Amino acid sequence: RVPRDRPFLLAGDLNTLSVLDRAAHESASLAQVIRDGPHAAALSKKFLSGARGSIDYAPMQALLDAPLHDVGTDSGATVPTRINADRMHFAELRLDYVLVNERLRAACGGQGQHLRAVVLRDERCNGLSDHFPVSLNFAVPV
Repeated sequence: RVPRDRPFLLAGDLNTLSVLDRAAHESASLAQVIRDGPHAAALSKKFLSGARGSIDYAPMQALLDAPLHDVGTDSGATVPTRINADRMHFAELRLDYVLVNERLRAACGGQGQHLRAVVLRDERCNGLSDHFPVSLNFAVPV
């Protein structure tokens, strides 16, 4: 359960896709790339659902319905990096998220104007992990 009476934040590698990124997924024909790729069985099990093999947004949707707010919707892909050796990171995807409850969002300026997640993409970060780190920038107005 997401606490509603105090600020709450959930951040990390959630290994799921967000409906908020649907336009990018459709533009990249992501479902087809998954179905036709060299690791179709594993990737389909992880990212697709239904007979048509459409992208399964249910895990992230459950969090958004909690309700949590995604504060990194326009931050871009978090995988792959240069050192990626994982077949699950087959395309540019956003798998790392920062989600906040309404209480934290309101504390950062009503609609969260002072709350933003940013993917740190530079040469140093490109060689540290199989995911780019996500930084949360926030300010609580006084």
